[in-house]
Amino acid sequence: MQICVLGPLEIRLGSGSVLALLVLQAPRIVSADRLVDTLWGEQLPEDPGGALRTQVSRLRALLADAGAAERLRRGEATGYGLMLAPAEIDARVFSDLQGRALSASTASLAVELADEALALWRDEPFGEFAELPHFLGEATPGTETDP
Repeated sequence: MQICVLGPLEIRLGSGSVLALLVLQAPRIVSADRLVDTLWGEQLPEDPGGALRTQVSRLRALLADAGAAERLRRGEATGYGLMLAPAEIDARVFSDLQGRALSASTASLAVELADEALALWRDEPFGEFAELPHFLGEATPGTETDP
């Protein structure tokens, strides 16, 4: 975990890649195989299942510290999901506001909604994962995971 205070307060989690992938798919369950493939690609750790369980355990502990441990669910078979409402994910709120702005009845309402959407934008989406080519395929707009 890293605490950033040079600018807006941010907490960066060490298990962020698991969290990011689960956010992209929320609230759907993501299979363990897909998580492993997306996180490590062909550079698998020695025990991929164990490595994934370790990452999920770290994420569960961080969520517990935030009072949100119940949000992480294990699927009936193998896999995990993060139970989030669309309004809890800024990219989905942005898309909703963008759509509302495009269909607004007045120009002033369109500008207001567009300004509200743009205010959510802080930097390149998932920029910290730029070095993970398998993850970038998941985070690319226009894919099935597009919010």
